[in-house]
Amino acid sequence: MTTTKQVFIILFLGFFTACNMPSIKESTSPQVEPDNYLVTKSSGENGSLYGIIVADTNDGNATSSSGAKKDKENMTGLLDDITRHTGLRNEVKIIDGNQFSKQQIISVLAQVSQRVTTQDLVIFYYSGHGGRDLQEKGWPDLCVAGKDNCQERENRLNFQKEVIEKLKMSQPRLLIAIADTCNKALSSNGETTKGHPLSTEAEVKPENYRELFLESKGSIIFASANIGQVAVVLKTGSEFTNVFIEVLKKELTTASPSWKNIGNTENGAGREIKHQSGDRQQAKVKIELEEVEPPPRGQLQLSLRDLFQPGEKLQFSVTAQEDGYFFIFNAEVKDNSTLHQVFPSRCYREQFDKPVDKNELPWLANEPLVIPNNTDENLRYCTGFKVSKDPGTHFLIALLVTQESDLRKVQSLQGQPIDTKNGQAEVNNWFTSKLPGILVAVVKYQVE
Repeated sequence: MTTTKQVFIILFLGFFTACNMPSIKESTSPQVEPDNYLVTKSSGENGSLYGIIVADTNDGNATSSSGAKKDKENMTGLLDDITRHTGLRNEVKIIDGNQFSKQQIISVLAQVSQRVTTQDLVIFYYSGHGGRDLQEKGWPDLCVAGKDNCQERENRLNFQKEVIEKLKMSQPRLLIAIADTCNKALSSNGETTKGHPLSTEAEVKPENYRELFLESKGSIIFASANIGQVAVVLKTGSEFTNVFIEVLKKELTTASPSWKNIGNTENGAGREIKHQSGDRQQAKVKIELEEVEPPPRGQLQLSLRDLFQPGEKLQFSVTAQEDGYFFIFNAEVKDNSTLHQVFPSRCYREQFDKPVDKNELPWLANEPLVIPNNTDENLRYCTGFKVSKDPGTHFLIALLVTQESDLRKVQSLQGQPIDTKNGQAEVNNWFTSKLPGILVAVVKYQVE
């Protein structure tokens, strides 16, 4: 697990069956006092993820409405995945249905801008109509009052000035803004366009979420259609959004994920999409990232007495400075020594009816695991483990696993031979060489 970080991800996805944007006189947008309606869904120790999902689900066109609903579901699922794999505190607001309005969007943007710190991630997702004035170039406008009310400038949000620049003023560590909208004043029939299936969660590497969303700094901006192009929406979701999520999930399966690969114009989300009508759309992409040093690892502290009586219950506590899964092993100092898994063990099996090697209760940073423990509801059956009945020297080894992909590696250590004759440092080195990235603490104790 990493230390506290800040990430901002703003995703604007707007879908069109008609994009009618004549030249409009400039006017100012009304200012709205922010309401306090961000709701916490889960929490973590690495900062906050502010999720703002805006979807025009009441659009008069059935395809657009269905597509917006589907994209809202897909993006909500993506936010949940990011939260689960990064440890970020998750606060999500969905603006759809009758709540869909410029005033509500401005209100939430203002609230987030006031609350955000350099430790946070913000995801703003927009699913609705959009386009641009004929004389304008670059990023599109967002029709935040519906397609029928988009002729007046006051019913739109400028993607560049009123969204990207406003959120950049909050100095996020990473800003990702995606506008899946038309960038031309014309119509497009998206009902005949084939969609793109999404990858399955089982394929991704959980640690890659951390690399993309916790270990990047700068800004990443997508518009689903370039100047003069139309973005297509289907009942199964928008073309670009489906491609974006597909590319992201595929990148999460690789050994070295990067936003550059995700935005690639050949096989990434920046590639050209050809519609069955013969029209084409290709995302406008701007990625500006800085090098970020990985945060220092925390310490793992294992405490126990240095002397036990033969057959006495083993008592210990272990504390880490980052979230993770605890595993405790014991090894006697002798020839042909093997590892014995002490925790998780019988207490988990009796309480949860799960295999001995199953550890599904990650510990939070700075919360100690104490054995024996008769007060913690999760550990009330863990009353202690008896040490050997024979005198001798032993090592107790504590491991903190921070990546779910490493759990199977640690669970396979039970019964493995280990050389304990060369001292505590060599035992530590044995674990770190086999399990790079896992925190290890080794303590010696005597039974006599």
